[in-house]
Amino acid sequence: MTDILVGLLFIFIILIVFFAILVAQENQEIKEQQNQAERLQTVLLDLAITRQKLKEAEEEKEITQKELDKTSAMYAELAKGAEKRERDRASVVQGVFQSLKDDGFKGIMPLAEKGILRFAGEGTFASGKWDLPIDSEGFALFSAVSERLADRVACFAYRDRADLGLFAGTFISSAKLLEGSEIKTEDGRTLVIYGNGCEKSKNAIIQNLMIEGHTDNVPMRGMDNLQLSALRALSVYRLMVEKTPVLSRYYNISGEPIISFSGYGEDRPVESNSTPTGQSANRRTDIRIIMDSPKIVDIESPFSAQ
Repeated sequence: MTDILVGLLFIFIILIVFFAILVAQENQEIKEQQNQAERLQTVLLDLAITRQKLKEAEEEKEITQKELDKTSAMYAELAKGAEKRERDRASVVQGVFQSLKDDGFKGIMPLAEKGILRFAGEGTFASGKWDLPIDSEGFALFSAVSERLADRVACFAYRDRADLGLFAGTFISSAKLLEGSEIKTEDGRTLVIYGNGCEKSKNAIIQNLMIEGHTDNVPMRGMDNLQLSALRALSVYRLMVEKTPVLSRYYNISGEPIISFSGYGEDRPVESNSTPTGQSANRRTDIRIIMDSPKIVDIESPFSAQ
């Protein structure tokens, strides 16, 4: 009996150990499954984060592309405006030149690509002189120039109907022109924009109509060439605004008179001063037309600037 009981007890112990091993193995498998589940959950979370980042990056890319498209469109609009201004400026130069040519005036070389009307040689000023006597060729020439410029500049500048002071320091954006041919100011005045028949020219504004005096390199007795060129430019300026007063009442987008003058002496030759022909070309008066440059701010907020 004792041997039988011992045998049964031994078998029972073996069974307990066996089942303990089975339970331990099952617990280990459960733990491994839990670890795998946790790892999978981490992977899924990382994947969700990555997807969110990709979505945000795609949205940011779309926003950036829209901004690039907007910027490209604005610069394309600027380029169109600049081309329009250059065409309009060339039309003013060529129009004045052709009109003078048709009337038999000489001594003028148009530089349409640079917006310059050039008057050179003895037909404008006598050597060493800066005045324009009423019976001189220069007087007749610049009188005609003033009338023809006034007609063409009217399409590219602001005017006050009552010929009063314009803008009073007020800024009006070039895009404001799209509202029509008249603008009411805060002080109750009415500004007339452009002349009659200029409806197709509303995208171009003249910033400055500069009368430039230039000389050759031959020194004068009792006066330097810089002073001489300034006096000649002043003479042309004075004659033009006296002959055609409306020229002094054309204003740019900043509310400043567009016509002005300056002397440059011998500092800006167009030809060599080593020959009489070159010296004659350098003794000249240039009327340079400078157009207002279109700006991004005018395109972004066309009616906000006042």
